[in-house]
Amino acid sequence: MKRVLRHFLHYDLIPLLSMLAVCAFPCVFLYARNASEVPANSMIPFLVVFSLNALLFFGLSAVFLRNVSRAAFFSDLAMLVVINFTMVSQAIKGKLPWLRDRYQLLLIGLILLLILILMLKKKPNMTAGCGIIALTFGALCVISGIIAAPKLISGEWDHRTDWISVFDALALLACSPDSYQNDDLIKEIEHETKVELPVKPGRSKHEAVFGERLNKTLKRISETSGRQFSVITQKHFNGRKYRVDFVVTLEGAPKQYVIEFDEAFHAEKRQRERDLERDRWFRKHEKTLDLIRVEHKHQDNWLKCLEGIGEPRPIEHYYAHCIRVASEIRSKTERVITGESSKAAYDPAKNGCSCLLKHDKRRLKELSAIMVDLNIPFRATDRLFVTRRSPSKYGL
Repeated sequence: MKRVLRHFLHYDLIPLLSMLAVCAFPCVFLYARNASEVPANSMIPFLVVFSLNALLFFGLSAVFLRNVSRAAFFSDLAMLVVINFTMVSQAIKGKLPWLRDRYQLLLIGLILLLILILMLKKKPNMTAGCGIIALTFGALCVISGIIAAPKLISGEWDHRTDWISVFDALALLACSPDSYQNDDLIKEIEHETKVELPVKPGRSKHEAVFGERLNKTLKRISETSGRQFSVITQKHFNGRKYRVDFVVTLEGAPKQYVIEFDEAFHAEKRQRERDLERDRWFRKHEKTLDLIRVEHKHQDNWLKCLEGIGEPRPIEHYYAHCIRVASEIRSKTERVITGESSKAAYDPAKNGCSCLLKHDKRRLKELSAIMVDLNIPFRATDRLFVTRRSPSKYGL
């Protein structure tokens, strides 16, 4: 028993401590920066996750290496890659910008596999290497603990940290691109902190933000084109039965635009039925109004297209505008899109809706998919032949 213990202390303890130090450092470091904000036990779940990953690497490598120091050293390298994957990925992109993410993982895996094979063949004693890692990361943990100590003793904290207020966090979540994905998180933060964003009665947070962005976009259009827009919010129609989000009026134009901002709940069956009933009423009784629905997830691209085109349109019309720019009129009944003509649709200088197009290397394939979604008839060979209808729904 003493012999086993002596062997463990002499050969195995330092390698295992190096693994613990590597796993503990990121947990201690993050806690030290926020010691006055979070309890010490908040480190435990992260330490457990990192430790389980390290043990997995250790167990798999030990099967082949059959040596504790070598398996621990390999596990340390693997965990450093896992913990600092973002930095490693950015470094690879800096050297190989053309390499896709999936191939980055393959490259990192091949490098680790090469190290494993070299250790398997050379059979080096890595106790000293593990000792250096244990000493380095152990010292870093101690330094982080010393930094955190004054905060824990005095109860004060440094305001020059990266933390932001709850209100600022809510504002960023509500105003960020793809903010429709943040609804659950916003509700949870408001519930836990009792802090809420100020919103006018009858309006959602996202609708209020969209309204501000809509006004700013229309103001920029007015400054560049001289066309004056006005916006009325929360206007009622049909007595007070229907209330619309925004009514946009272009000075001197006979038509007005009703813009409805549709959040996620509009996809529910009951709400869809209500929306269809409203739309039918508006088309029958308010024929001078153009009804436009903007889905929350499309708001960023829709506003960009609005500024690029200079006039509110449903997003389907903005997609159709891309088809129009990409094509050339061949006859009264047909347009044609070639590889060369399609380039214009991806050029922001020629197409105010180019933000909708994402695949410059596969232009014809992307434009084909758009026409399928819009139910625009076409036939495909080495180019796309678009059928022109009279009257045309999208002006093609």
